[in-house]
Amino acid sequence: MKEVLTLLSTLGTGQVETAIEPLLAHGDKGVASLLRALAKGTTYGAPDANGRAVMEDLEHALQSCARAHPDVLITFARKHAALLESFAFVSALSGVALPGAMDLLVDLLRARSGAIRWQAVSALLRHEEPRVVARLGALLRDRDGLVVFAAAEALEKWGNTDDILALTAIVDSRKTAPGTRAAAKAALVAIRRRARGGA
Repeated sequence: MKEVLTLLSTLGTGQVETAIEPLLAHGDKGVASLLRALAKGTTYGAPDANGRAVMEDLEHALQSCARAHPDVLITFARKHAALLESFAFVSALSGVALPGAMDLLVDLLRARSGAIRWQAVSALLRHEEPRVVARLGALLRDRDGLVVFAAAEALEKWGNTDDILALTAIVDSRKTAPGTRAAAKAALVAIRRRARGGA
């Protein structure tokens, strides 16, 4: 589909909004064609475009696809695991508030990439997905600092006395990043207040 090639060749130019409309006009087929091209590893990005600009445009294009045809995104993610290794794709999936998307995001809590795990936990927390809330204590032991930060921050709202030991260890560790330490301290204060019967 020529609209796919046009879109992929404009990534990084700031023209993604203009290029995505003709693709979306093809409905599910247009989105499926784009996802099929990405799953096959089709090269994308305008010549000499800044890499960050290319990725931002790709993320924007995929988010537009997710808003218009979320079921297509979910179906392709199930068939093409490589898409779930793409930060831009997972970002688009994160905006889909459907059970199938939540299932995929829960599975991504075990992804190899710390950035993908962080993206998944952050999205699941935004959607207040009960399955991630139940895993927050375990996520405090993740090897990626951003995942630990997200879990510690969320425990301020959802934590209980079972989380005190792990949060205290984070606060006491010299290896803990300042932001994560602050989030863990805030969670401890909130948990202790709730345990005393405070709001």
